[in-house]
Amino acid sequence: MEDVVTGRTTGELADRLGISGAAASQHTAVLRRAGLLLSVRHGRHVLHTITPAGSALLEGTGSVGAGSV
Repeated sequence: MEDVVTGRTTGELADRLGISGAAASQHTAVLRRAGLLLSVRHGRHVLHTITPAGSALLEGTGSVGAGSV
């Protein structure tokens, strides 16, 4: 998730992580449903950025679990 603090496209995440674009898209969908990422379409690209809940999880300053999102 640290890769999306400043925002990355699905393709950038796939390249950086060494996975397919489809796999990156599936992973970002899971993180988005958990409230940890925000994804916004810009033309042909989708930009993924971290949410406050995602930042808190990375920083260890908040808890993410049932009832806290």
